[in-house]
Amino acid sequence: RKSMGMKKKDTVQIHLIVDAELEKVFEVWESEIKMKCGISDFVVSQEDLPLNHKATEEIKGKKIVIYAEEV
Repeated sequence: RKSMGMKKKDTVQIHLIVDAELEKVFEVWESEIKMKCGISDFVVSQEDLPLNHKATEEIKGKKIVIYAEEV
């Protein structure tokens, strides 16, 4: 949010592009992540679903593409 010029109270939609293994992990925690992070729409998939802002991160050697947009 900070790099998007947003505040913590702002609601966002997030699309994570991950591999099949991480997709399963995120699905287990989806509702908790949405609630704690103020996310209105949280999509985890292996398909590219672009939004306005994009970031790429690496966690434990696995690439994650994060797309975000203010709602």
